[in-house]
Amino acid sequence: MREALECDHVSRHLHEWIDLIFGYKQRGEEAEKADNVFYYLTYEGSVDLDSIKDPNERACMEIQIMEFGQVPKQLFTTPHPVRSISKEHPPDMAIPPHVISQEHRSKTPETDQVEEDAILQTIDFTNMHKIVTFSKHKDSITDVKLCLEKKMAFSVSQDSLLKLYCLEEQRQLRSVTIANMALSSCIVMPDCKTVICGAWDNNVYFYSVEYGNILDTLHAHDDAVINIYWRNDLLFTASWDSTVKLWQMPCPTADDSFIAAEYFVQLDHDYGVSDIAVDDNCDILVSATREGHIYVWDLQKYALKNVFQAHEGVINAVRLDQGCSKIVSCGTDSYLRIIDLGSGTEIFVKDIREIVLCLAMVNNVLLLGTEKGHIQVWDMEKVQMLHQFKAHEGAVTCIHMTNDMFLLSGSEDRSVSLWRPSIK
Repeated sequence: MREALECDHVSRHLHEWIDLIFGYKQRGEEAEKADNVFYYLTYEGSVDLDSIKDPNERACMEIQIMEFGQVPKQLFTTPHPVRSISKEHPPDMAIPPHVISQEHRSKTPETDQVEEDAILQTIDFTNMHKIVTFSKHKDSITDVKLCLEKKMAFSVSQDSLLKLYCLEEQRQLRSVTIANMALSSCIVMPDCKTVICGAWDNNVYFYSVEYGNILDTLHAHDDAVINIYWRNDLLFTASWDSTVKLWQMPCPTADDSFIAAEYFVQLDHDYGVSDIAVDDNCDILVSATREGHIYVWDLQKYALKNVFQAHEGVINAVRLDQGCSKIVSCGTDSYLRIIDLGSGTEIFVKDIREIVLCLAMVNNVLLLGTEKGHIQVWDMEKVQMLHQFKAHEGAVTCIHMTNDMFLLSGSEDRSVSLWRPSIK
């Protein structure tokens, strides 16, 4: 298939296809001559949805667009030139293939730590390169995720949209309205075929990337779902209704059949939950609340092990360190705190002097996103800041970092950016 698509015959006729889909034969007299005419509502700009005040009429228009699709944006108004037939210089990729594949090559447990240490020694966090920025949302970004295996990035926002971006082509692939209220969080299943979204309407939504539809809606809580997490066939959902719920949800099978989540157990809190963190083995769950408390749960017995006051006000984010011995948290009080998991003793505290809204941790690297648009990089082993850089004009509301040190950040300014540090 690849040889056929890249053969000289296709190269000689590719411009004809571009003329039909994106070019001068897409509309008007030339489109009529080429029998390339579609229903008028499918053309971009034929109707302004925002100007339609009648909700029934607007709904009809939206259904028409969703069911029958839209003609792509017209990019060219003159005939496209014939492609130059040359294979000497293949097009550059935004992310080199060998770099993308590193995270997904097979590893053995014995070599993991050695490779991680080697990677960290060669990374220069003082020189962060922005690969691409997408500014497609209409409201603040609430969560972002990277799927390097499929070369895609995902984002959700308070505008209730889930967006998919192609990193290789540096463009938006899809924009989907998931709920009637803001989306708070998202996770991408290991096969990158299903995205799970938490929403302020109390529900959790399961979206098929492959088929472009919502597979299932889970009525999970009595208040907004603020965060979700999946590990070891368990789905964790946290809510402002003061509960964290666990649902049994196996990873999709090879035949792509979707298995709905089944309620398993509920962990009750005295306050609304603002964030959760779970260790890799699903032995420990740490939950943070809107009143500054941290709860530590034993997931083998589903019992509360400890609870302590960590912050004044809302805890924005909480994480567990690599060895699952320390809790890292930040809140609206502008403090970064590191707490011993077992005793609840405070090990380190730092006034960041601006509110930290989100955390990400890979190996011994900790990243902080702040209200002033900065991202701070910390060495957790030495507990010292390595670098701070201006990432966005608005507050950094969410960050996701992979083991290969690719960093995806989302902002209150509605933009999503992909970063990577320099190699020494």
